[in-house]
Amino acid sequence: MVKIEIEIESKYKSLAPWMPKIQERGLKYTSDYMIERLQVFSPIDTGYLKGWFRYKQQKNMIDIRSPAQYAIYQDQGTKRHGAKNGKALVFDPPKGWKGPIVKKGKLKGKVVVKSVKGIKGKQFVQKSIDATTPRLKEFFIKAIGDVMK
Repeated sequence: MVKIEIEIESKYKSLAPWMPKIQERGLKYTSDYMIERLQVFSPIDTGYLKGWFRYKQQKNMIDIRSPAQYAIYQDQGTKRHGAKNGKALVFDPPKGWKGPIVKKGKLKGKVVVKSVKGIKGKQFVQKSIDATTPRLKEFFIKAIGDVMK
């Protein structure tokens, strides 16, 4: 019979007193990396989607948000939208608009259409999660090392 005993150095036997600090530090490392990945994977037009920040932090959770209210639409996409009651959609043309623009009257300079096609989602949030998840162990091991010094 082979008997193997592994003994962990005494300072690692009970992490309980340090767990809150380890958890806080591990979450910080994780959120720092997640924000970095979100900034890398977010599409660039105005750069507003690159402004990810920590909104709120609790014991075991950090809420990360974007200041861009349209972030969810860029990430998940949208479906085709049509005018209600058979009327038309009227809006200012976005940058790079290639469609028709009203030339005369009170709607001059506006776009008038029956419907607009949706946009395909860019899935940058999921890409960021997928890039961060494999590194969780590393972040918490680093947190343990930092706290236990």
